[in-house]
Amino acid sequence: MQLEEKWLVRTPRAEGALRQKEWWFSDLHDPHAQVYMSWSFARAFAVDKFRLWLCDLAGDESWSVDHNLYLDRAQAPGVLDLRHRGAVDLEYRGDGDGRAVFRARTADLRVDLEISREGLPFTRRDNYFRCSYALMHRFFNRVRGEIEAFGRRFFVDTARSYYDHCFGVVPRRASWQWLAVQNDDIALASLVDHGAYAQRYTQVYWRGAWHRLDPNVDFDYDRDDLAAPWRVRSRELDLVVRPRRVHRDRVTIPPLVPFLVDLQHNELFVEVEGEMRLGGVSVPLQGLTGVAEEHDGRW
Repeated sequence: MQLEEKWLVRTPRAEGALRQKEWWFSDLHDPHAQVYMSWSFARAFAVDKFRLWLCDLAGDESWSVDHNLYLDRAQAPGVLDLRHRGAVDLEYRGDGDGRAVFRARTADLRVDLEISREGLPFTRRDNYFRCSYALMHRFFNRVRGEIEAFGRRFFVDTARSYYDHCFGVVPRRASWQWLAVQNDDIALASLVDHGAYAQRYTQVYWRGAWHRLDPNVDFDYDRDDLAAPWRVRSRELDLVVRPRRVHRDRVTIPPLVPFLVDLQHNELFVEVEGEMRLGGVSVPLQGLTGVAEEHDGRW
Protein backbone atom coordinates (compact mmCIF):
# COMPACT_ATOMS: atom_id res chain seq x y z
CA MET A 1 0.00 0.00 0.00
CA GLN A 2 1.10 3.57 -0.59
CA LEU A 3 1.33 4.26 3.14
CA GLU A 4 4.07 1.63 3.40
CA GLU A 5 6.38 3.88 1.36
CA LYS A 6 8.48 5.12 4.25
CA TRP A 7 9.65 8.67 3.84
CA LEU A 8 11.48 9.03 7.15
CA VAL A 9 13.46 5.80 7.31
CA ARG A 10 14.68 6.43 3.75
CA THR A 11 15.36 10.15 4.24
CA PRO A 12 18.62 11.63 5.61
CA ARG A 13 18.17 12.68 9.23
CA ALA A 14 19.13 16.28 8.54
CA GLU A 15 16.08 16.54 6.30
CA GLY A 16 13.79 14.80 8.80
CA ALA A 17 13.54 17.80 11.14
CA LEU A 18 12.74 17.61 14.82
CA ARG A 19 8.98 17.15 14.50
CA GLN A 20 8.89 14.41 11.87
CA LYS A 21 8.43 10.93 13.27
CA GLU A 22 7.46 7.49 12.08
CA TRP A 23 6.42 4.35 13.90
CA TRP A 24 4.98 0.89 13.48
CA PHE A 25 3.07 -0.89 16.24
CA SER A 26 1.74 -4.47 16.29
CA ASP A 27 0.19 -6.70 18.90
CA LEU A 28 -1.35 -10.13 19.21
CA HIS A 29 -3.60 -11.81 21.76
CA ASP A 30 -4.03 -15.58 21.62
CA PRO A 31 -6.75 -16.57 24.14
CA HIS A 32 -5.96 -20.26 23.71
CA ALA A 33 -2.21 -19.91 24.26
CA GLN A 34 -2.87 -17.30 27.00
CA VAL A 35 -0.34 -14.87 25.65
CA TYR A 36 -0.24 -11.18 24.73
CA MET A 37 2.67 -9.63 22.88
CA SER A 38 3.31 -6.24 21.32
CA TRP A 39 6.25 -5.04 19.27
CA SER A 40 7.06 -1.65 17.82
CA PHE A 41 9.60 0.26 15.78
CA ALA A 42 9.89 4.03 16.18
CA ARG A 43 12.02 6.59 14.38
CA ALA A 44 12.69 10.12 15.56
CA PHE A 45 15.42 12.59 14.67
CA ALA A 46 17.99 11.17 17.12
CA VAL A 47 17.66 7.39 17.04
CA ASP A 48 15.49 4.43 16.07
CA LYS A 49 13.93 2.28 18.76
CA PHE A 50 12.69 -1.32 18.99
CA ARG A 51 10.49 -2.46 21.83
CA LEU A 52 8.78 -5.78 22.60
CA TRP A 53 6.52 -6.69 25.54
CA LEU A 54 5.43 -10.29 26.21
CA CYS A 55 2.90 -11.39 28.84
CA ASP A 56 2.05 -14.87 30.09
CA LEU A 57 -1.65 -14.40 30.82
CA ALA A 58 -1.95 -17.77 32.56
CA GLY A 59 0.56 -16.62 35.18
CA ASP A 60 2.12 -13.41 36.43
CA GLU A 61 5.26 -13.27 34.32
CA SER A 62 6.05 -10.69 31.66
CA TRP A 63 9.21 -9.77 29.79
CA SER A 64 10.33 -6.75 27.81
CA VAL A 65 13.06 -6.06 25.27
CA ASP A 66 14.10 -2.48 24.58
CA HIS A 67 16.88 -1.38 22.20
CA ASN A 68 18.01 1.91 20.70
CA LEU A 69 19.41 1.23 17.24
CA TYR A 70 19.51 2.38 13.61
CA LEU A 71 17.30 0.57 11.11
CA ASP A 72 18.83 -0.61 7.85
CA ARG A 73 18.11 2.12 5.28
CA ALA A 74 18.61 -0.21 2.30
CA GLN A 75 14.94 -1.19 2.26
CA ALA A 76 12.54 -2.18 -0.48
CA PRO A 77 10.25 0.74 -1.37
CA GLY A 78 6.48 0.52 -1.17
CA VAL A 79 6.28 -2.41 1.24
CA LEU A 80 6.86 -3.10 4.92
CA ASP A 81 10.60 -3.70 5.22
CA LEU A 82 12.27 -3.07 8.57
CA ARG A 83 15.61 -4.72 9.30
CA HIS A 84 18.51 -4.51 11.71
CA ARG A 85 21.54 -6.70 12.37
CA GLY A 86 23.61 -6.59 15.53
CA ALA A 87 23.17 -7.49 19.18
CA VAL A 88 19.50 -7.72 18.27
CA ASP A 89 18.58 -9.18 14.86
CA LEU A 90 15.24 -7.96 13.53
CA GLU A 91 13.21 -8.53 10.40
CA TYR A 92 9.67 -7.24 9.83
CA ARG A 93 8.83 -7.58 6.16
CA GLY A 94 5.71 -7.69 3.99
CA ASP A 95 5.16 -8.50 0.33
CA GLY A 96 2.47 -5.90 -0.42
CA ASP A 97 -0.24 -8.59 -0.78
CA GLY A 98 -1.11 -8.86 2.89
CA ARG A 99 1.52 -11.40 3.93
CA ALA A 100 4.31 -10.55 6.35
CA VAL A 101 6.91 -12.12 8.63
CA PHE A 102 8.29 -10.92 11.92
CA ARG A 103 11.50 -12.42 13.28
CA ALA A 104 13.54 -11.30 16.27
CA ARG A 105 16.68 -12.70 17.91
CA THR A 106 18.43 -11.64 21.09
CA ALA A 107 20.31 -13.63 23.72
CA ASP A 108 17.02 -14.33 25.52
CA LEU A 109 14.41 -14.09 22.76
CA ARG A 110 13.44 -15.88 19.57
CA VAL A 111 10.32 -14.91 17.61
CA ASP A 112 9.18 -16.47 14.32
CA LEU A 113 5.75 -15.30 13.14
CA GLU A 114 3.90 -15.48 9.84
CA ILE A 115 1.18 -12.87 9.41
CA SER A 116 -1.73 -12.61 7.01
CA ARG A 117 -3.39 -9.20 6.99
CA GLU A 118 -7.02 -10.04 6.36
CA GLY A 119 -8.91 -7.08 7.81
CA LEU A 120 -10.12 -4.02 5.92
CA PRO A 121 -7.65 -1.18 6.66
CA PHE A 122 -8.70 2.14 8.12
CA THR A 123 -6.60 5.07 6.88
CA ARG A 124 -6.57 8.71 7.88
CA ARG A 125 -4.69 11.78 6.75
CA ASP A 126 -4.69 15.04 8.68
CA ASN A 127 -4.61 18.22 6.60
CA TYR A 128 -4.15 21.41 8.60
CA PHE A 129 -2.35 23.54 6.04
CA ARG A 130 -1.03 20.61 4.00
CA CYS A 131 -1.07 16.84 4.31
CA SER A 132 1.46 16.42 7.11
CA TYR A 133 0.45 13.25 8.94
CA ALA A 134 -0.98 9.88 7.94
CA LEU A 135 -1.84 6.60 9.60
CA MET A 136 -3.10 3.14 8.73
CA HIS A 137 -4.80 0.66 11.09
CA ARG A 138 -5.40 -3.01 10.37
CA PHE A 139 -7.26 -5.36 12.72
CA PHE A 140 -8.12 -9.09 12.36
CA ASN A 141 -4.62 -10.12 11.25
CA ARG A 142 -4.01 -13.88 11.32
CA VAL A 143 -0.75 -14.70 13.12
CA ARG A 144 0.86 -18.13 13.41
CA GLY A 145 4.22 -19.07 14.83
CA GLU A 146 6.41 -19.52 17.86
CA ILE A 147 7.74 -17.25 20.60
CA GLU A 148 10.54 -18.38 22.89
CA ALA A 149 11.61 -16.00 25.65
CA PHE A 150 13.60 -16.41 28.84
CA GLY A 151 13.10 -20.17 28.91
CA ARG A 152 9.37 -20.09 28.03
CA ARG A 153 7.79 -21.13 24.73
CA PHE A 154 4.44 -20.11 23.23
CA PHE A 155 2.81 -21.41 20.06
CA VAL A 156 0.36 -18.83 18.68
CA ASP A 157 -2.46 -19.11 16.17
CA THR A 158 -4.85 -16.19 16.40
CA ALA A 159 -6.71 -13.58 14.36
CA ARG A 160 -6.66 -11.09 17.23
CA SER A 161 -3.72 -9.13 15.99
CA TYR A 162 -3.47 -5.41 15.30
CA TYR A 163 -1.05 -3.39 13.14
CA ASP A 164 -0.57 0.29 12.48
CA HIS A 165 1.86 2.52 10.61
CA CYS A 166 1.95 6.26 11.34
CA PHE A 167 4.23 8.99 10.04
CA GLY A 168 4.48 12.72 9.67
CA VAL A 169 4.75 15.93 11.64
CA VAL A 170 4.27 15.40 15.37
CA PRO A 171 5.11 18.18 17.91
CA ARG A 172 8.22 17.63 20.01
CA ARG A 173 5.98 17.66 23.08
CA ALA A 174 3.16 15.15 22.61
CA SER A 175 0.50 13.62 24.84
CA TRP A 176 -2.28 11.14 24.05
CA GLN A 177 -4.57 8.37 25.22
CA TRP A 178 -5.34 5.56 22.81
CA LEU A 179 -7.41 2.38 22.67
CA ALA A 180 -7.37 -0.36 19.98
CA VAL A 181 -9.45 -3.47 20.76
CA GLN A 182 -11.26 -6.24 18.88
CA ASN A 183 -13.22 -9.44 19.17
CA ASP A 184 -14.03 -11.87 16.36
CA ASP A 185 -16.43 -9.44 14.63
CA ILE A 186 -15.93 -5.88 15.88
CA ALA A 187 -12.89 -3.60 16.09
CA LEU A 188 -12.65 -0.20 17.74
CA ALA A 189 -9.90 2.43 17.66
CA SER A 190 -10.05 5.66 19.63
CA LEU A 191 -7.38 8.35 20.00
CA VAL A 192 -7.46 11.51 22.10
CA ASP A 193 -4.50 13.80 21.42
CA HIS A 194 -3.61 16.94 23.35
CA GLY A 195 -1.91 20.13 22.23
CA ALA A 196 -1.75 22.22 19.07
CA TYR A 197 -3.53 20.67 16.06
CA ALA A 198 -4.44 17.67 18.22
CA GLN A 199 -6.03 14.64 16.62
CA ARG A 200 -9.23 13.10 17.89
CA TYR A 201 -10.95 10.18 16.23
CA THR A 202 -13.03 7.13 17.13
CA GLN A 203 -13.71 4.50 14.48
CA VAL A 204 -15.52 1.18 14.74
CA TYR A 205 -15.57 -1.75 12.32
CA TRP A 206 -19.04 -3.32 12.39
CA ARG A 207 -20.94 -5.42 9.86
CA GLY A 208 -18.21 -5.28 7.24
CA ALA A 209 -17.52 -1.52 7.20
CA TRP A 210 -15.76 1.23 9.14
CA HIS A 211 -17.98 3.81 10.85
CA ARG A 212 -16.95 7.16 12.32
CA LEU A 213 -18.16 7.83 15.87
CA ASP A 214 -18.17 11.00 17.92
CA PRO A 215 -14.48 11.92 18.44
CA ASN A 216 -15.17 13.70 21.74
CA VAL A 217 -14.29 10.79 24.00
CA ASP A 218 -13.50 10.88 27.72
CA PHE A 219 -10.84 8.44 28.97
CA ASP A 220 -11.77 8.39 32.66
CA TYR A 221 -8.94 6.58 34.46
CA ASP A 222 -6.72 7.00 37.51
CA ARG A 223 -3.20 7.91 36.39
CA ASP A 224 -1.86 6.73 39.76
CA ASP A 225 -3.55 3.32 39.49
CA LEU A 226 -3.46 2.19 35.87
CA ALA A 227 -4.47 -1.36 36.86
CA ALA A 228 -7.87 -0.22 38.17
CA PRO A 229 -10.96 -0.56 35.90
CA TRP A 230 -11.93 2.65 34.10
CA ARG A 231 -14.45 4.06 31.63
CA VAL A 232 -14.47 5.36 28.09
CA ARG A 233 -17.50 7.53 27.35
CA SER A 234 -18.85 9.62 24.53
CA ARG A 235 -22.25 10.43 23.04
CA GLU A 236 -22.14 7.02 21.33
CA LEU A 237 -19.92 4.92 23.60
CA ASP A 238 -20.07 3.66 27.16
CA LEU A 239 -17.24 1.20 27.80
CA VAL A 240 -15.71 -0.47 30.84
CA VAL A 241 -11.98 -1.08 30.44
CA ARG A 242 -10.36 -3.73 32.66
CA PRO A 243 -6.54 -3.79 32.50
CA ARG A 244 -5.03 -7.28 32.70
CA ARG A 245 -1.39 -6.19 32.46
CA VAL A 246 0.40 -2.82 32.77
CA HIS A 247 3.85 -1.90 31.46
CA ARG A 248 5.23 1.47 32.57
CA ASP A 249 8.10 2.71 30.42
CA ARG A 250 10.21 5.85 30.96
CA VAL A 251 12.36 6.66 27.93
CA THR A 252 15.31 9.08 28.12
CA ILE A 253 17.83 9.64 25.33
CA PRO A 254 20.65 10.11 26.08
CA PRO A 255 20.66 8.92 29.72
CA LEU A 256 22.03 12.31 30.81
CA VAL A 257 20.42 15.69 31.38
CA PRO A 258 19.34 17.63 29.42
CA PHE A 259 17.42 14.90 27.57
CA LEU A 260 16.75 15.05 23.85
CA VAL A 261 14.00 12.48 24.44
CA ASP A 262 12.17 12.33 27.77
CA LEU A 263 8.78 10.66 27.86
CA GLN A 264 6.55 8.37 29.87
CA HIS A 265 4.89 5.71 27.72
CA ASN A 266 2.55 3.27 29.47
CA GLU A 267 1.00 0.29 27.69
CA LEU A 268 -1.90 -1.80 28.98
CA PHE A 269 -3.32 -5.10 27.80
CA VAL A 270 -7.04 -4.65 28.39
CA GLU A 271 -10.43 -6.36 28.22
CA VAL A 272 -13.36 -4.15 27.20
CA GLU A 273 -17.13 -4.46 27.28
CA GLY A 274 -20.01 -2.02 27.11
CA GLU A 275 -22.38 -0.47 24.60
CA MET A 276 -22.18 1.39 21.30
CA ARG A 277 -24.95 3.42 19.65
CA LEU A 278 -24.72 3.57 15.88
CA GLY A 279 -27.43 4.83 13.54
CA GLY A 280 -29.99 4.76 16.32
CA VAL A 281 -29.18 1.13 17.12
CA SER A 282 -27.77 0.00 20.47
CA VAL A 283 -25.00 -2.58 19.98
CA PRO A 284 -23.63 -4.54 22.96
CA LEU A 285 -19.85 -4.91 22.97
CA GLN A 286 -18.40 -7.96 24.69
CA GLY A 287 -15.12 -9.80 24.77
CA LEU A 288 -13.03 -7.06 23.17
CA THR A 289 -9.31 -7.30 23.94
CA GLY A 290 -6.28 -5.31 22.89
CA VAL A 291 -4.12 -2.38 23.85
CA ALA A 292 -4.51 0.95 25.63
CA GLU A 293 -1.76 3.55 25.82
CA GLU A 294 -0.90 6.64 27.83
CA HIS A 295 1.88 8.78 26.37
CA ASP A 296 3.34 12.06 27.55
CA GLY A 297 6.66 13.76 27.03
CA ARG A 298 9.20 15.20 24.63
CA TRP A 299 10.64 13.26 21.71
